[in-house]
Amino acid sequence: RAVIDRVAASAAAHYASDCPMAGHQIESGLASGAAPEHPLRLLRLAYGL
Repeated sequence: RAVIDRVAASAAAHYASDCPMAGHQIESGLASGAAPEHPLRLLRLAYGL
């Protein structure tokens, strides 16, 4: 629950996890239901690719 609270408090536009199961657990705990992003997708977005 601590990780879910930190993700929610950060109000980040994106979040990722190196573990797919953990990412989906975070998603299920967020009120917004925001889905996790793959870490490599975030790199692609950061570099505009």
